[in-house]
Amino acid sequence: MSDLAQREDLAESAAAAAFFEGMARWAMGDLQEAVDAVRPIVAGAYAPNAFFYAHATFTLALALDALGRGEEAEAVASDLVVRRLTAGNAVGVREAEAFIAELRLRQGGLQEAKQWLGGHVPRSVGVTYGVYHPDLTAARVRLALGESGRHIEGANLLDPASLVDRFRRIHNTRLL
Repeated sequence: MSDLAQREDLAESAAAAAFFEGMARWAMGDLQEAVDAVRPIVAGAYAPNAFFYAHATFTLALALDALGRGEEAEAVASDLVVRRLTAGNAVGVREAEAFIAELRLRQGGLQEAKQWLGGHVPRSVGVTYGVYHPDLTAARVRLALGESGRHIEGANLLDPASLVDRFRRIHNTRLL
């Protein structure tokens, strides 16, 4: 699909195809294939919108980190912060900084993630077909700090049944 979209010069379709392939490969544990799928988006070959660019970057960094290439993953994530600062995208900067906290937490940097948590303001889940959401990082940091139970802001995001209930409430489900 991505090849066809590139050949027909359909940048948004090419980015979507590559992103979804990369995300699926990452979720299945095919880490190098995930890297290969999303790297062209992150390299700027076809990054027509901020969403696909950011989530391709998150996918690339997660796959690199899982491959044991943590420094490269952090560099990729830091580049996203710079790109969003340059674009004047304050919301995107906060999301990218949250993702760096996620990487640090995955790498054992609980104190750095805790520092990020101090300034985190929870927001709506919004788009859910991305590979990352800051509120999930907040919940994971709180759990890593030893907090427990449903009182944790964002803990319901870690529970699939809660997510299904939430989306049934806010989406048209007449065809389900």
